[in-house]
Amino acid sequence: MRRAAAAALIGAASVLGLAACDSPMPISLFSEPQDADDVPTLEFTDVRDSTTRHLADHDGWSFFAAIGQHGGYCVIATRPDGEGSSMGCSDNLPVGIGISGAGTMVELVPDGFVENPPDGWTALSPNLMIGRRD
Repeated sequence: MRRAAAAALIGAASVLGLAACDSPMPISLFSEPQDADDVPTLEFTDVRDSTTRHLADHDGWSFFAAIGQHGGYCVIATRPDGEGSSMGCSDNLPVGIGISGAGTMVELVPDGFVENPPDGWTALSPNLMIGRRD
């Protein structure tokens, strides 16, 4: 009886594991090829270089998404002149960061999230929202 239960448990775990492998990425942008515009002007050692994707430019800042060196999602903000940068990473979405001196927050969000942004937030791209810090 124990063998049957163990076999059933292993079988269920295998099916769940395969289902997880087939799950779509919450950010489909990562499945697209990287091009020259997707690479920030500054180098960030905490992200996998081949995963950076340009999301938007706004108010003198460039915003990028990336996958962290140890997994998880990262949102990156840089000034093209090199005068500032900010980055935040998390295993879960959304990932938010503050923009120094601007009183602004940006959040990296999964596909479909920005279709109905919360009050006080504006979509800059399908995966990036911006809002004021309270």
